[in-house]
Amino acid sequence: METQAVPQEVFVEFLDARQRSKQPPLSTDEFFSTLQKWYNAFQASECTLGYVAEQLGITKIDLIALLDMLDWKTTNL
Repeated sequence: METQAVPQEVFVEFLDARQRSKQPPLSTDEFFSTLQKWYNAFQASECTLGYVAEQLGITKIDLIALLDMLDWKTTNL
């Protein structure tokens, strides 16, 4: 599954979420590629949304908020 480009404001929200989780920041490129990789795996039912959040170093609630900002599905059905 191909995903669209991620707007800069979503990246800023992501960095805030990582900071709240006491995780080091990622570069824009690292974030975009990691998000797309794990979101595609989630959509293919290869992992859970919680696992995607863990791989990004943020909480599941923060991930859901980011996906909502992108208008991406938070279910893989």
